[in-house]
Amino acid sequence: MGVWIDRLVDRLDRQQTWPAGKFKRVGESLGIWIAFRESERKLLRADHPEWSDQDRYYQIDPIAPKISDAFASLLFGRRPTIETAADGNQGRMDEIVEENGFPANPQRAVRTGSSEGEVWWRVRVDEDLADVPLVEWYSRTAVYPLWIGPRLAAVGFISRYDADDDPRNRNAQVFRHFEIHERGEAVNVLYDGTKTTLGQRVDLGAFSETRDLEEEWKHDLPAMLAGRIPNVEGVDPTLGVSDYFRIKDMLHDLNEALTIGAENARKTLKQRMVAPSSAFDSEGNLIDREVWAAESLGEEQDLSGDSKQVPLKVLEYSFEAEKILAWRRGLAEDALGRIGIVPQFVGAGSPAEGLAQSGTALRVRLIPTTAAGEERGQFWDDKRAGLPGVLAVCQMVDALGREEGGFGVSWTDPAIAPAVERGSTLPEDETEVIDRNAAAVQGQIRSRETAIREQHPDWSDEQVNEELGRIEDDVRNSQPLTGFLNADGLGGNNRNGSGGDGGEGDDEEAEAPEEEGQLA
Repeated sequence: MGVWIDRLVDRLDRQQTWPAGKFKRVGESLGIWIAFRESERKLLRADHPEWSDQDRYYQIDPIAPKISDAFASLLFGRRPTIETAADGNQGRMDEIVEENGFPANPQRAVRTGSSEGEVWWRVRVDEDLADVPLVEWYSRTAVYPLWIGPRLAAVGFISRYDADDDPRNRNAQVFRHFEIHERGEAVNVLYDGTKTTLGQRVDLGAFSETRDLEEEWKHDLPAMLAGRIPNVEGVDPTLGVSDYFRIKDMLHDLNEALTIGAENARKTLKQRMVAPSSAFDSEGNLIDREVWAAESLGEEQDLSGDSKQVPLKVLEYSFEAEKILAWRRGLAEDALGRIGIVPQFVGAGSPAEGLAQSGTALRVRLIPTTAAGEERGQFWDDKRAGLPGVLAVCQMVDALGREEGGFGVSWTDPAIAPAVERGSTLPEDETEVIDRNAAAVQGQIRSRETAIREQHPDWSDEQVNEELGRIEDDVRNSQPLTGFLNADGLGGNNRNGSGGDGGEGDDEEAEAPEEEGQLA
């Protein structure tokens, strides 16, 4: 094993309880962000200082997952354009991209990174699943990294297998498989423990799921087949920052406002009547008597037969719906604004706002959201640690011989990362695009092909070429027909477009400019 893998495994061997140390602290801090993203009611209520001991139903406002969805749409709402350094490798790259579910899987990764502060990835080879390298995305809760200062030296990806799913059985057997990577090498390590202990390192054959795995894979590539992409960097370079971190209190307040509003609505819309205690027996059941119809609520009715006269009264509830809606809307707008999202981008805010007259006007309104997306997009665009770097690792694994654990596909230079261009999902006025492209083509500063590709980004090369051919045919057919006799100097078209025969009419028209010159 490599020196860094040795150090990471040695650290694991010393663990008595599990989880432990920084891994445990990070997992606990991520738990609340995952709860917001997944709308886990029980965990969110337990974390709320005013509702942790409440027995009432706790409602969840969906704005937290909407935030992560917004950034996923900003970064990968459209299929990214990925071009290899050599044209001959493009077809294979298209296969890799297709098998890895672009852009859906990168979108899911952005949701994880937005909510948890970072997302981890690894490249694996499994010929039973696909004939290309596969990219898998992970939460930090399933990752055990070894940092040397700000640099990642090695990282283990954890798979857990419980013999008993009952959480009360703390001593049930649990196998934990660690796939550990460093540059040029990967190893598999298995631990046999319980739900609260890591246990002892055992042979891979001790568990059916790991029995067929190789203990060590020395691929000797100049890169680690794993890494992470942060959302936003904080003070600690080894931890990303969740988009929920700065607005946690506001997210709790939104849930509280929604819960109280729903309770008030139920009380307002449902009529209630209060009756005296004498109307019920000792077990709380209504005394079986006739139903009295009172002329007014002021009439007193004796339900029990005693001399005590107690009136029945209706309780009426009311609450200011507009005020609580305005409060919730204000909270949502403030929370979104703190992280740079314009409310209209996620369907929040006042319905009367954001009604732009053109695509350009709306794009101007969304400048804060664009800036926030670019801040997060810079980590995805990084040629070494971002998506281009991930795909470069796929290329290098793909070029490895089959005897070395790869697919043996020929690449011109697999170490050169492909060019990745993310498509914009911000609204654009189609009429403005047409006018802009028409002016650019007419001014000869843009080709027709480039204009067509911008107008139809989802078209294939074949569709673009077919459209260019149709345009050329239309242009050719719309040209005025020149007289073929002109080529021989025997005649031409007159001003009305009718063919001349070299007669008197033609001579008079030829002399017209000279007469006009004399008049001038």
